[in-house]
Amino acid sequence: MNETDTVTPITIAIHYTISPAMPPHARTRILEAYTRLLDMIALADGLRRDPVERTAPILATWDRAFVLQQIEEASGQALSANESLPDSLIASAQALGLQPWELGVWIYESGHDFRTSQLAAWARRNGFGKAQAGAA
Repeated sequence: MNETDTVTPITIAIHYTISPAMPPHARTRILEAYTRLLDMIALADGLRRDPVERTAPILATWDRAFVLQQIEEASGQALSANESLPDSLIASAQALGLQPWELGVWIYESGHDFRTSQLAAWARRNGFGKAQAGAA
C-alpha cells in the first residue's frame, strides 16, 4: 500500500438467531465459533497478540472449578482457589438467565475485565438470557 491509497472501513454485521429448541451441544458449538471469530478479528486488528488457546472444557454445568479454570485461561493470570470472582459470575449469569456455555463464551471474549456489569451489558447486547426472552 502506498501513501496515495485510501483504506475504506468495512463493517461486519452478523445477525443469527439461535433457536431455543436447538440442542445445547449445537448452541455451544455456534457460540464457541462466534468467540473464535471475534478472537481472530481482534488478532488481525492488532488488538490482541495471540488468541487464547483453550483447554478448559465447555461449561455444561455451573461448576465453580471449571469457571475458575476458564477465567485463568482467558486472562492468563492465576487466581486463588478461594477467589470470589467465579461465584459472582455464576450468580450473575444465573440471575440473567444465561446458560453455562453462554457464560463460557463471554469469559473468552476479549475486551472486558470480568465485571458482572459487563456480563449483563453483553447479555443484553447479544439477546442472551432474559434479554432474549423479553425480546420475543
